[in-house]
Amino acid sequence: MQQEEKEGERSQNRSFKFYLYLLYILSQLGSYCSLIYGAIARYCEGICDFIIWLICCKIRDHKKFEWDNQIENPNYFSQEEIVNYPGIKENYSRKLGIPNFGNTCYLNSVLQILASTPEFSKCLNPDFELSGTLLTIIKMINKYSDTNFQPEINSLLKIIQQSYSDFTLGRQNDSKEIFVIIIDKCSEINENLKDLFFIRKDETIICENGHIEKKEEVETLLLIPQNFNKDISGFIDILEQKSDFSGENKLYCSTCNSLKDASITSKYKLPKFLVFYFPGENPKKRNIKESETFKDKEYELYGIISFYPSYRHYIAFTLDGGIWREYNDISVTEKKPDYYYTYMAFYRHAEKL
Repeated sequence: MQQEEKEGERSQNRSFKFYLYLLYILSQLGSYCSLIYGAIARYCEGICDFIIWLICCKIRDHKKFEWDNQIENPNYFSQEEIVNYPGIKENYSRKLGIPNFGNTCYLNSVLQILASTPEFSKCLNPDFELSGTLLTIIKMINKYSDTNFQPEINSLLKIIQQSYSDFTLGRQNDSKEIFVIIIDKCSEINENLKDLFFIRKDETIICENGHIEKKEEVETLLLIPQNFNKDISGFIDILEQKSDFSGENKLYCSTCNSLKDASITSKYKLPKFLVFYFPGENPKKRNIKESETFKDKEYELYGIISFYPSYRHYIAFTLDGGIWREYNDISVTEKKPDYYYTYMAFYRHAEKL
């Protein structure tokens, strides 16, 4: 009897190792498919991701494998769970990769960044459709619930599609656009997100006759021009420099009711998180450092989204527990970003969580 039990245990262990080995092979194959240009390659990658998901389900159901901190009802989150959502700490385990369900790499990359931003999760209200769906996905990424991503990804895109019809499953979209949409929509539910992500710009306009007009604007991210070759730490200082407008560039003065020579001075109030956007499809190594000073405040780099224009693919890099990891859809590897294909850079104000 004991010999039969030992043989059964050895058989289970062999099956478990086989599933893990097959999972590794398919994840690598999916990554290589994503590096090839063309629609056929994207379908091959999608097939690999689907098979990987089936294997993950099989591994999850194996008696000798349990997901960490799995909960009975993945759709319910208590207020205590949200408030005590884990921060970045030394023993922070790697997050799960997300399968590509048809050109969803742009969304997967943003979700990985948000999953490494616990302050964002704390502001999500599970009672609302959008923020509740996002909270579900983030908990799945961090392995606190079931790992069938497809229903939640579909739900998230359908919710966004109600306001933005372009965001449909199977259609390639932009990481920057979906990030701005998510932050803007969630900040309508919880205004605390504005203090976390919104950059406030105060403009003072003075016309040649001395009339003063003040404007206030908010921005979710800062656009870095493609021809900007300096360290980004000095970019905000450049934005705050006085700009003069004259000749064909005169500005309208509401008091004078006409175009006048004028000057504009801008002042920026920085949030806890600074997001930089690097437009353009020509690969170029950016002057990015892991620690930067903006307006006498220390910020630390914790996330990068890279865009590879030759095959229209997005990949996320996050710094968790002092380790950089690359999240190429479902494939997760320890790897530092090279900053050559940087599309978005995410900084956190350097203060203790």
